[in-house]
Amino acid sequence: MTSETQRTIVNIDVDRYTIACERLRDRRLQHKPLLLVGASGRMTVQSCSREASRFGVVKDMSLREALRHCPQATVRKGDNDYYNNISDVLTDIIAESAPVFEKASNSEFYLDVTGMDRYIGIQQWVTELQLKMQQHSGLPPSYGLSINKTISKVATHEAFSGGGRFVVEKGLEKAFLAPMPVIRIPGTEWELYRQLCFKGVRKIDTLQHLPHQLLLYAHGQEGLAIWKKARAIDPAPVVPYRRTRELVRSQQFSLDTTDMNILHTTIRRLVAALGYELRHGRWVTAAITVKIRYGNEDTYTKGTRLHPQNQDSILTATALRLFDALYNRRLLIRMVEVRLSRLSPGAVQTSLFEEDISPFSLYRSLDKVRERFGFDALDTRL
Repeated sequence: MTSETQRTIVNIDVDRYTIACERLRDRRLQHKPLLLVGASGRMTVQSCSREASRFGVVKDMSLREALRHCPQATVRKGDNDYYNNISDVLTDIIAESAPVFEKASNSEFYLDVTGMDRYIGIQQWVTELQLKMQQHSGLPPSYGLSINKTISKVATHEAFSGGGRFVVEKGLEKAFLAPMPVIRIPGTEWELYRQLCFKGVRKIDTLQHLPHQLLLYAHGQEGLAIWKKARAIDPAPVVPYRRTRELVRSQQFSLDTTDMNILHTTIRRLVAALGYELRHGRWVTAAITVKIRYGNEDTYTKGTRLHPQNQDSILTATALRLFDALYNRRLLIRMVEVRLSRLSPGAVQTSLFEEDISPFSLYRSLDKVRERFGFDALDTRL
């Protein structure tokens, strides 16, 4: 088994991905303050360019306040379909070249290139892949290279403002992290960082020298996990990415929320859209997965198998049950996603002796209305 210090992990990401996508579409936006807002009625900043950040604009700020800080900013509404399409281009390029890779988000990828340095120069290979991604997508990816995912992710963020590439040599990982604030450790929540700062632990160097028992006692498993990452300990594997036949709907909130009414209503709407897609394509699903992403970008998923199904009522009940089992930290949620997989052609089989077929007739009637007037013509969430 390969030890952690023998691994070679690459993190590739595009700085401010959605901003970069909008500038690719409209070159006039280059080097200008740019704000992206969500498609919902609550107009808050989803992303902003570095030029806007210099005026004090931050993510999740109301659009009105952002424009007070930076009145010359251009405002655009986000376009998830466009961002997803460009992400597919990046994914295809990496899939053609990398033996094992994980897709962490639309723009972020982890590559396990352990052992490849016996045959080729890793840095040269990754740099060539970086250039190929830029040539085919038009976006400027950056990369970090080290012994694990945590160090490589931090290195990539250094690369955003340092030439597009950053390599942390083996044995220098702790020294690389030491001068940085603790909040730079991936997965660190602001509340934990605030508590550590109150105790005088602002820099990773200080955290590295604390006994792990103290972090475990004061902050539980979360504190222990951060302590390990501060000491460059991260055995998390690169989870191979596989495309499967599936349907996915997600909602990123304009403002992170813990409102259960909003969260449940959102899931009902996502499932209704997926159910319509299933029936319209004459598919049934045998698996459903719910994903949530907290405000600090920690992401968790939970799924289950189903009897082949395409009824909204059953899918909704299952999705809500998964969400309620998953959401146990009561932190602000940034995004929820519902994914249907193990799809196969067909329709739900009803019993020969089943008298009540009203749900099937109801769905057929609703789907006909939506086919004629659009999905939003009806709302069956409640």
